[in-house]
Amino acid sequence: MKIRKMSNIISKAAKTAYNTVFRAVQRRDLTPWEHEPDLAMPVYGVYHVFCDRGWRELVADQIGRLKASGLWEQTSRFYVSCIVKDRREADELRRMIGEDKAELVAVETDPMKFEYPALEFIRAKSRDEDCLFYYFHTKGVRFLCWSYE
Repeated sequence: MKIRKMSNIISKAAKTAYNTVFRAVQRRDLTPWEHEPDLAMPVYGVYHVFCDRGWRELVADQIGRLKASGLWEQTSRFYVSCIVKDRREADELRRMIGEDKAELVAVETDPMKFEYPALEFIRAKSRDEDCLFYYFHTKGVRFLCWSYE
């Protein structure tokens, strides 16, 4: 009985590992998504930035790629949520992005707020208006070096 139970446990673990690994590398046909978007509704960008070590380089890279992709040109307004050590970082961030489209919707000093203010903004705005959103953030910048104190 114990051998059979152990065999079932090993079998389940192997199946889980197999499904996890091979589903992660499956390629999906994305051609249905490769078309010009319907721009009857406004397009809004929402960006959350954690201003910790290395954030300037990461923001410059992400915003550069956004602008190079053509999505920036289609964006009506670009909303920014950030966690900063002091207000000057928020002002610097806005200048880096481009003050013409960027609007700060949340400036926090508590890193435990995470990206929730940005997500709450999306929920509230989507209740008031039919629009398209895209969202991204500086995922992983915290792991470069956690220095908030």
